Parts: sequence; structure tokens; C-alpha cells
Amino acid sequence: MTDPRTARLDTIRRALTTNPHPELAPAVKDLDDAAPNLPAAVERLILGQRDGMAAASYDGGRGGGSSGSVPERLTESGTRDAASETLAELDRTLRYLTENLRRPTIARQRICTNARTVWRIVEAWRPREAGDKQRKVSEQPTPDTDPLCQHCTPHRAKGCTERVHRTGDAGGNLDSPLGLCHWCYRFVLRVGRLPTKSEVQRNDNGQKVMIKA
Repeated sequence: MTDPRTARLDTIRRALTTNPHPELAPAVKDLDDAAPNLPAAVERLILGQRDGMAAASYDGGRGGGSSGSVPERLTESGTRDAASETLAELDRTLRYLTENLRRPTIARQRICTNARTVWRIVEAWRPREAGDKQRKVSEQPTPDTDPLCQHCTPHRAKGCTERVHRTGDAGGNLDSPLGLCHWCYRFVLRVGRLPTKSEVQRNDNGQKVMIKA
């Protein structure tokens, strides 16, 4: 029986190729590269869960746990069930892709970001063969090859940009995962939204950002 994640990914890939758009080419490539290794990666994730052979629940929903990268979640939450959290992140991202495909003209960047997240998870968990090397970042044409904050980078002065601290939906506060710097990520967790341009610029200038209650 086909894993529902594989079936969903196939549906997403068909939707992307039915109405191709140049800006979505990176997403198509990432998903095409991830598709052959997805079943094996999912199997390893399921076997890697805390309960070993425990069956992974999948309903296409949000799933549990926080949404940051696995190593940082382990540090902050103290949990060692990285496989379960990564599986939940994969499920969330596939759901985001399905939702964003309903409005591709306004969600192209999000679709590319979602597709890259799927590729990264599959690449991290797929079985490795002797001599198998991970694809170099320079070979990836997606917009986020340079790991700078996807939100605040355009608003910061040259040389003051911040690198991505965590990629996720910031505890469910974002509609889809974004790669955010430490300051932006903490801002979203505290305020429940992304900082405005003026708030980013105040932070960039070393000024305190006041939030109205």
C-alpha cells in the first residue's frame, strides 16, 4: 500500500507540472529529486521514532511539536524523539504545499520554500550508500540557497543581514514555514506576527522595538 505522503507528493507534483510557471521550476526540481527517496526516508523516520516500530499517524494535519529545525528543538524542548518531530514537520509542509497550490499566483515563493523543506527532510533521512554525496548547495537553483533571513533581509542595511536561525512556522504563528533569523523568530513567538519593515529597521539601528499591548 502506498504511503499517503508519497501519494500526496505525487498529486502535488502533477499539479505543478500541469500549469508550469518559470518561478516554480526550483520547486518542481526539488520535489522531483525528493520523490524517489521519500518512501525510504519515511520508513527510516517511522523506525526511528521513540517507540521503534510504532505506526506513524498521518491525517495531513498540523501535527504536534514546535516547528523549528530538529537539533534546536532537541535543545529547547529536551525531547529526543527527533524522528517523530521531523515526520510531523514533513506532514505539515505537504499540507502547506497543497494549500498554497490553490493560489499559485500569490504563493510562488512559499511553494518554493515548502518544496525545499521537503527536499531537506528527505535528503537528511534517506538511506546512504558508500560514496554517496549530498547535493551541493551551489547546485540548487532555489531562491533560498543563501541562508539569510527570508523576512528581514530586504529591510536591513548592507552587511547587517542575519542568517537563518530556524525554518518553520514559529509555533503555528505563520501560514507556512519560513527561514527566520533569531531576532525575527523570537519576535514572532512573542508577538504572534512577523515584524514590520520599520520594526526591522529599528532593530537594525540598535533601537528598542516597542510593541503596543
